[in-house]
Amino acid sequence: MPIKLSVPERHILYTVLMNARLTVPEIARQVGTSAPVVQHALRKFKVAGLISHRVMIDIFRLGYASHDVYLTLSSEGQRTKAEIAQFLARSGCATMVLEVGGEYDFFVRTVTRTSAQLAAFNHELSAKFGSLFLKKDVAVMVRHSVFGEKMLVNDPKLHCECFFEVDPSATPTPLELDSMDHRLLYALTDPELSSSRALAQSLGLPVSTLVYRLKKLEAAEIIAGDMHEIRGELIGLANYIVLVSMKGVSQANYADFFAFAKSHPNITHLTFEVGHWDYMVGVAVEQQRDLNLIIDAIRGALGDSVASIKSFSMFFAHKVRDYPSI
Repeated sequence: MPIKLSVPERHILYTVLMNARLTVPEIARQVGTSAPVVQHALRKFKVAGLISHRVMIDIFRLGYASHDVYLTLSSEGQRTKAEIAQFLARSGCATMVLEVGGEYDFFVRTVTRTSAQLAAFNHELSAKFGSLFLKKDVAVMVRHSVFGEKMLVNDPKLHCECFFEVDPSATPTPLELDSMDHRLLYALTDPELSSSRALAQSLGLPVSTLVYRLKKLEAAEIIAGDMHEIRGELIGLANYIVLVSMKGVSQANYADFFAFAKSHPNITHLTFEVGHWDYMVGVAVEQQRDLNLIIDAIRGALGDSVASIKSFSMFFAHKVRDYPSI
């Protein structure tokens, strides 16, 4: 049975999802409740395993590029799906590996600094499993926005956004970090290292040095957000991805569609891409039949410019690290 949440608990959950660093008094003030209510709710979430820590890192400021790869297996490949998943998860440039349903079998997000690194990943994948793939579609990430499960709250003033994007007017020289900062950013994406003490110990740093480095990364806006992930199935939510391909190459409708996505209660994130797909839309629903209504709303918001829309469910996350180990 799904965990039952009161209205204040739903508001508290959304608030900590979008900002993991808020103190109990800050959460209470933002939600409009008391500190004991917040403390009780947070204990309930943690005991149930409902939330886990996640840090969003702006890879673009460091000169990285991100590609979303959508893979469809052949019938023969289905028999070796577990082996393929393990290979993808071990790749240093693969920051996210999701097993999905629908037209695709895997969604893989890669983060690379050079085209040679992406080519090496593709070559290794093709050399080992090339004949087992029926189709591979690729898109380059341009902007990624996270809104969270807005359906948890009934007050639009509580809605938040965390994002990073390619800035076409930015200097072509990326920010330079030392090897310890790179190790720190990779360690930040490990949900098991959620405390400063555990993080510092894993890196062999004094806590004071760790805090100093974190503040520098935040000041440089490399750390885009400190959030929590939610296990939606524990409260009766199912997650889907909706992919949209547009006619032509115009971005004229982007601002209007972004405003639609940001305000829609069921849209949890929006990625603007260039490639096979133009938009990747995260959706959370309580009833599967609601997915079709949301797809109709997306189509209506985009109008006649839509070329095609596909959707798939997310079955299992084999890897979510958000920063490459290469």
